Amino acid sequence: MRKILVSILVFVFAFIALFAFSGVEVFAKTIANDKGSVIISKTEVVNDDLFIGAQTVEIAGTVNGDVFIGAQTVKITGIINGNLHVGANTIDISGKIKGNVYAGGQSILVNASSIGGSLLIGGATINVDNNSVIGGSIIAGAGTISVDSVVKRSVYAGAGSITIGESASIGKDLYYSSDNTQDGVNISAKAKIAGGVYKSEVPVKQ
Repeated sequence: MRKILVSILVFVFAFIALFAFSGVEVFAKTIANDKGSVIISKTEVVNDDLFIGAQTVEIAGTVNGDVFIGAQTVKITGIINGNLHVGANTIDISGKIKGNVYAGGQSILVNASSIGGSLLIGGATINVDNNSVIGGSIIAGAGTISVDSVVKRSVYAGAGSITIGESASIGKDLYYSSDNTQDGVNISAKAKIAGGVYKSEVPVKQ
């Protein structure tokens, strides 16, 4: 699972570095404000891929394409009709994303969000709440992860602390790994898991 976390972070930041902060010409809308904020208002529609580099980013409008963001703080409350690639310290996703979400950060909250594809994330703290729906799988590496949402496919989680909440509904399998031997995994008896539950044993360090 650590390899998954590293791969996610490398993927996200490589795309952001290549497109958002370089001089490479791309056929997309690019916004850079590394010392300020970028806001896509609720009434704004971007009919293209969108690349943003800023301190703070908020997308409340609609983007008809893929979105790439590098920032300190990111909040998504609008609609993205493509994939979301984001690297930030704090990420709050409560909007609607048609495709996949690739996210790397310190604190990641998926709150009352609808994600059509899969959620591939790496962070210190990850929380996917009970009002969210993930159309694909969750693949996550974290210090602490909590999943209490509808996940229509499988969950792959590697973390020091893992919680599968009572409102969680997993359409296929749960695969998990935790190197915390002191009650690091809490799977609610009320959670609905259609497939199997598989634990990956972590080798004891000599």
